[in-house]
Amino acid sequence: MSTRTEDRLVAALAARADLVQPDHLSATGLPDVAAPATVHHLRRPAALLAVAAACAAVVTTVAVLQPDSADPQPAGPPAVDFTVVDEARGDLDGDGSADLVRFGEGGRVRVDLGSGTGFDEELGRGFAFLGLADLGASGLAIAGDLPDGDQGTVTSAWLVVGAGLVRASAPDGEYVGNSVDALSVAWVDDAGRLVTGQLASDDRRTNVYGTVRVIDDLGVLTAGEQDVWCWDRGTQDEPRPCAPGQSYGLDVGSADGLPTLFPESEGSIGSGESFDVADGSGDVVGLAPQGSGYRLTLTYGAAAQVLGATLPAGDPVAVDTTLLALGQAGSGIVVERESGDATAVSVYVGRGDGLVAAQAPSGTPFGNGFSADGDYHTWVSETGTLYTRQALATEGHYRVWSWQVTGPGEGGGSPDDLTPALVPTEVGEVCIDLTAVPVAFGTC
Repeated sequence: MSTRTEDRLVAALAARADLVQPDHLSATGLPDVAAPATVHHLRRPAALLAVAAACAAVVTTVAVLQPDSADPQPAGPPAVDFTVVDEARGDLDGDGSADLVRFGEGGRVRVDLGSGTGFDEELGRGFAFLGLADLGASGLAIAGDLPDGDQGTVTSAWLVVGAGLVRASAPDGEYVGNSVDALSVAWVDDAGRLVTGQLASDDRRTNVYGTVRVIDDLGVLTAGEQDVWCWDRGTQDEPRPCAPGQSYGLDVGSADGLPTLFPESEGSIGSGESFDVADGSGDVVGLAPQGSGYRLTLTYGAAAQVLGATLPAGDPVAVDTTLLALGQAGSGIVVERESGDATAVSVYVGRGDGLVAAQAPSGTPFGNGFSADGDYHTWVSETGTLYTRQALATEGHYRVWSWQVTGPGEGGGSPDDLTPALVPTEVGEVCIDLTAVPVAFGTC
């Protein structure tokens, strides 16, 4: 079966044969415009990867909006060498009237505004039109893909500003180039939104975890609404909203007999911040700079007593805003320090007149990182339980442990014992679909 996606891919592969000059990817040349930048375009489906890898190109589908408003007439005849290969109509300048945009070979574009004026631009060789997208600006944006050297493609958006186009900026420090060895897609949906999404699997039917792209007041494209789409790549050109109860994700099985592993706690604070404990006790957890390090504090009780711990200097610290419910051991404060690809996790509990870090045992993965036995990740559930999962050989299968801290009568001695220990309990093998919303899990 030939789909628009495949047709667009074939056309792009042919066009890429002469895409060898870096200046082919230069941004639209306009005075006083934002610096060129890219927008998230996640990578193409595996069904196309074998072809794409050969030429390091990824191309997405075309979705052309056709408003019912009156079509504008061209402001003037196109240049002799302007061959129209695609066109779309919509309000690009936000004046309420329909405008016409025509795409020529070599990434050329001609815009005819409903006001009677128009202009030509060059978006870059190999440009592939996705659609006219509503990014939250006054007018619609031209969304499309450009080749990115050997990395695949990037998705960008251009807005009409004055008598030309301005390419939207990407968030500071965010590089959004693609490689062809992972699964992703970008499209303009039926509501006219630019969406970038990561495929849950390379199966013909798959969930797509997508992010709607919007533009802020500074002209920067940012992440908006996130959702899960369903995609049957054998019959559909692009992902579609999942019907009620529909999912192409991993069949995780029943969750009967499992603890409530998810949702995962999302909140955290950094240095100089604090939060009120959610149990209504009035207790407050804070993190403050202290010299070159940090001071972690728990202020509790009517007398506002303070327990504290000094954290050494080093990588930035994040404190989870969900406290652990540890029974006789009291409450636990989870502290994370990210360093490169790994994250060290510590659990602090009240002991004596301070906060003390519970010691993790050897032999069980704890924190976030990599090992020969599989990647592992530690998280706090919204119910206040600490878990670690380690990936197994089968995709979506994990070994899971829950954690407690020794306390009075639990092998930890008296409340003044300054050597509390983290104790793992194996939950067993669990199937987890992290792309599902909410996260789905079961006994496989």
